[in-house]
Amino acid sequence: MDEPRSDLMPAASLWRIWPWAACLLPLLVVLCYPRSYEQGIVYVLGVVLVPCFGILGVLPRWVLRKRGHQVVPIVVAPLLVLHWWCWVIVLLTLDSSGDISTPSLLDTLTAGKLTPGLNLLFGQCAFIVGVGTWLMSLIFSLFVRPQRGGSPRRQWTVIVVSLVAPIMLLVTAVFVTPLVVDQRKDSTGETLAVAMNRPIEEQAEIFRTRYDEAQSALAVVRAAIQPSADWKAWDMQPLDGDTSCSSYGAECYRFQVAFALNRQVTQAEMKMLHQSLEKQGWEVSVGSAGFTAVLADGERVTVSPREGDITRVEYTSQSWWGDHEKLFELAWTNNSPEEDHQYAEDEWPPL
Repeated sequence: MDEPRSDLMPAASLWRIWPWAACLLPLLVVLCYPRSYEQGIVYVLGVVLVPCFGILGVLPRWVLRKRGHQVVPIVVAPLLVLHWWCWVIVLLTLDSSGDISTPSLLDTLTAGKLTPGLNLLFGQCAFIVGVGTWLMSLIFSLFVRPQRGGSPRRQWTVIVVSLVAPIMLLVTAVFVTPLVVDQRKDSTGETLAVAMNRPIEEQAEIFRTRYDEAQSALAVVRAAIQPSADWKAWDMQPLDGDTSCSSYGAECYRFQVAFALNRQVTQAEMKMLHQSLEKQGWEVSVGSAGFTAVLADGERVTVSPREGDITRVEYTSQSWWGDHEKLFELAWTNNSPEEDHQYAEDEWPPL
């Protein structure tokens, strides 16, 4: 086949690079997968996946060549370059968690400014955009006509803009998004930046105080049902925060505490209790065997009869910013409440 004309050389250079990039980028993603238990599996699957991605990557080029193209069409060039950038971003956002935890290259480059959720979000966006640009390249390759001439300056402009714009957008997003997230407020109105800048020991002390506050809130409900020492600790556990904060990809937590009473609460007692909560501003939903009361800040109380003449009373707190893994390790020691110990309505297991 004849060499492309000199005025098409920029697009011809991209054409020559295409098969190399299509094969090497997936290979780099596999080879640079972070050290983890999944690494060996990824290497084994890579033997199949890398050739598959390479073939899919050059498929639009094969279609273009069959239709008489010798260079990358000007409408396909930016899609192609953006697709390659998506592979790079996926590579940068790869991380691992669990017993072997490895931060992503992007997190390392930003000195730990990215939360795991934001890092995952960038990787997911890169994957979606990468698939979209590949599909658009394939569609255009089926319809665009071979390029017979053109301005080298225009071609270089398109290629350079395609190379520079995504990296500028990524850098802006990486450094601006955490600043925006830092100003997000938890259910108490505290920003992430203020909460996470505290020393971890101070966060742990606040963690303990909030645990007692959660227990105090449930104690009010328990006292309204039966003010006696007949309560058994059922469940005392800290949880990840609800979607009001965890959706931003930052660390947050809440408490869920529950007690059991060794008798069934009567319908009259149930009605009196949920009416009392309604007067205090709780939104109550009555079910066939109990009720759930919710406040706007995420607090929740559930009273539900169980089999064996037991009534379970549960309180779920609002959510707060905090590195829950470190806080649990520092402050949480009472994972298994005493099964046979009975508590008064205003008593609970300590941390």
